[in-house]
Amino acid sequence: MLLVNVTMLALKKRKQGIFSCISILILYIANEFAFKKIDVPIVTPFMNWYFNDLMAIPLYLEFLNCVIGIRIINGKIIAILVFVACIWWELLAPLYVVGSVFDWVDILMYLLGATIYWKYSNKNIAKSQKRLMT
Repeated sequence: MLLVNVTMLALKKRKQGIFSCISILILYIANEFAFKKIDVPIVTPFMNWYFNDLMAIPLYLEFLNCVIGIRIINGKIIAILVFVACIWWELLAPLYVVGSVFDWVDILMYLLGATIYWKYSNKNIAKSQKRLMT
């Protein structure tokens, strides 16, 4: 019975990961085509320059969850993956991608996105484990 519960939980988590990826992609598309056009003094710069960076790490981690099939919730592993993403996006990309530049605020957005992802994921795991015990 426990094996069936664990298998069902794994399938549910993969579906949640796919749903999360799609939701984040919808937010990205909405930002590109709608939010960036809103002309509000504080909101416009954030939506133009940082919102996609905030969404990048949760999308990256959810995508890895879907591909690997294992939920990434360990803070150390998340920190390593964020470090790799920062090296790739902020140090290497500017060398090879025209228009790409290094920005400290992007790194802060990656860290904030990772923190939101980590808190959300661990909260959901705790709820799932509580349901399995009952």
